[in-house]
Amino acid sequence: MSARYLVTGANGFVGRAVCRALQDHGAQARGVVRIGAEPGPGIDALRLDLLDAEKLPRAVDGCEVVIHLAGAAHGKLGRSADLEAFRRVNTRATLDLAAAAQAAGARRFVFVSTIGVHGSLGRRAAITEASPEAPNTYYGQSKCEAEHGLRALLSTSGMELCIVRPPLVYGPDAPGNFRLLLKLAATGIPLPLASVRNRRSLIALTNLVHFLELCSVHPAAAGQTFVVSDQQDVSTPEILQHIWCGMSLRPRLVPLPPQLLHLAAALFGKRTMVRQLTDSLWIDTEKSSRLLGWSAPQNAAEALAAAGRDYLGLKDRT
Repeated sequence: MSARYLVTGANGFVGRAVCRALQDHGAQARGVVRIGAEPGPGIDALRLDLLDAEKLPRAVDGCEVVIHLAGAAHGKLGRSADLEAFRRVNTRATLDLAAAAQAAGARRFVFVSTIGVHGSLGRRAAITEASPEAPNTYYGQSKCEAEHGLRALLSTSGMELCIVRPPLVYGPDAPGNFRLLLKLAATGIPLPLASVRNRRSLIALTNLVHFLELCSVHPAAAGQTFVVSDQQDVSTPEILQHIWCGMSLRPRLVPLPPQLLHLAAALFGKRTMVRQLTDSLWIDTEKSSRLLGWSAPQNAAEALAAAGRDYLGLKDRT
């Protein structure tokens, strides 16, 4: 891989790993991090506010491939943020960056969107690239609008577009809900989830990085949209069992009828958290296998166990 890359969000959970992988494979990778942020060790980083459109040509100058990871989820903008706040970061800044990359002569723009474009939980069928768009959060809506804007912007351009819609990305230092799950598992407290029979698609950090690298170079990825996962669906009890295995802890699941679990969630104001633990959302990755010949390099059970093991190591060092 000799191409020159620009990776936005290079100080983030996924961005750091993408930059390291590109460098390990011989590519020249320049990261973009927000002003005041620190990039990962060894990452050639440019500190830049992506909302400042006048500064974007400097970022993309000389880059052949852009992997756009930077964005704002609810945790970054706060509970009071409205749709317009998400659009500024996830939609307009994305389109400004793509326009700058196009003007600079980049050959491919890989946009990391979200499976939330298809809605969130409670699915009764597998999600494919052809599933209806039904975002039900400001984050998902702003990403969906960015996808439409990119397709319109680049429809007559020489720069190729590839859109990737991942589900929850996990690893030992993952932020958000997966970190909370690791923290909960590490306590050893019995969890009332033994009766949960859901079906979830996740993607390990290693697998997503591998897929993004492939999308940056594979000829068949040009002009395509992909949903992607570990290619192995798991239930919440299975996720916890794998994590506990990595932590060398005995599984502590106790049965509780889901109806009672949801009732307790309503009483304590935890409906969203319980839905995330009990509802289903699974992905059919047939397209990525067929077009790109892709298969996830890391087994889901091994990746979840590694996340549990390495989380304890990270925790011990803090």
